[in-house]
Amino acid sequence: MADFAGFLEEEYPFEPHYISCGNMRMHYVDEGTGPVVLLLHSCPAWSFAFRKLIKELSKDHRVIAPDMIGYGLSDKPDDYDYSLDSHIDNLERLTEELGIEKTSILMHGWGATIGCSYIIRHPDKISTVIVMNSMAFTGYKLSWRLKLIRWAPWLAERFIVDTDLMFGGLNKLPALVQEGYKMPYKSHSDRIAILRFIEEMPCNPDDNSYESVVEIEHGLWLFRDFPVLIIWAGKDWLYTEKCLKRWMQFCPNAKLRRIQNAGRYVTEEASEEFIQTVYTFLKGNRS
Repeated sequence: MADFAGFLEEEYPFEPHYISCGNMRMHYVDEGTGPVVLLLHSCPAWSFAFRKLIKELSKDHRVIAPDMIGYGLSDKPDDYDYSLDSHIDNLERLTEELGIEKTSILMHGWGATIGCSYIIRHPDKISTVIVMNSMAFTGYKLSWRLKLIRWAPWLAERFIVDTDLMFGGLNKLPALVQEGYKMPYKSHSDRIAILRFIEEMPCNPDDNSYESVVEIEHGLWLFRDFPVLIIWAGKDWLYTEKCLKRWMQFCPNAKLRRIQNAGRYVTEEASEEFIQTVYTFLKGNRS
């Protein structure tokens, strides 16, 4: 394999920044100047997934891309409260510390569930919204593979922490790119947040984060006040067409861009189309 350190230095050449979230350090990228764009990653991805977009947007935007606690270059404690509410609080702490008064927000997967709460709490700070494959509402149904894991907790340790189940589809990408995604998750303890994500996904009323998602769902009507772009990858196994239909119910005036031949790694599989779609939307909605 080619030199990974050299690849990473070229592909992800961003100066690291950190804030304190209690006793934990939360890493974030902060590149460029201009209108602010906040990028929120999915699970088990991290800000590495947005590296190409960061390079492009930072030419005339200030781009901020955090790694949630437990992900990427942020701390990954075994005994941390990886609840949805904790991630939301950490995002608020980040934006307060950085003094963000107005931002566009791009959200993928678990990052969108987190980001939607931020939008609802702070609609005056939002200029535009970009939603990728995700959910932020009740009625979500787990895929059979994750449902099986939640029914049998011992399988969670086996398939989430000790294997690459949650990296499904990554093997289609170049070897060095695969290594980039997996780099922060080398050890058993590094993957605890991924396991907690499966446990926390709010599908049923007795799930820990269900009430939080109910509150988010009740506030999604606010999205009609913003320009909204939905970028939807057609081959995502976790957030499928059913989720897109729900998003369109909440955001009937959203601009929709389908990328049919891409899946969970749409930022890699269709990077040029993805970047151009985002950039054109932001440029067309500058105030």
